[in-house]
Amino acid sequence: MPVSKKRKGARSRQPTPPRNPVKAAAPSPRWYVITMAGLMGAGLILVLLRFVLGLDQLWLVGGLALIAVGFLMTTGYR
Repeated sequence: MPVSKKRKGARSRQPTPPRNPVKAAAPSPRWYVITMAGLMGAGLILVLLRFVLGLDQLWLVGGLALIAVGFLMTTGYR
C-alpha cells in the first residue's frame, strides 16, 4: 500500500502576510456622539410639542427630519 506524505510541522511553515491589511478606524469623537444624540432629542421634543401644544404641521416635519438626521449619523458611529 502507498505511503502518504507527512505534514510539515507548525514550526517549519511561515505565516503568509495578509494581502490587504485593514487598518482599524479611530473611534468617533465625543462631539459626534453629542451631536447625534442632541439631534434625536431635539427632534423628539419638537414632535411632542407639536401634539401637546397643537402647533403647526411644520413642527412635526422638522422634528422628524432632525430624528432622521440623527439616525443617519449612527451609521458613521464607530
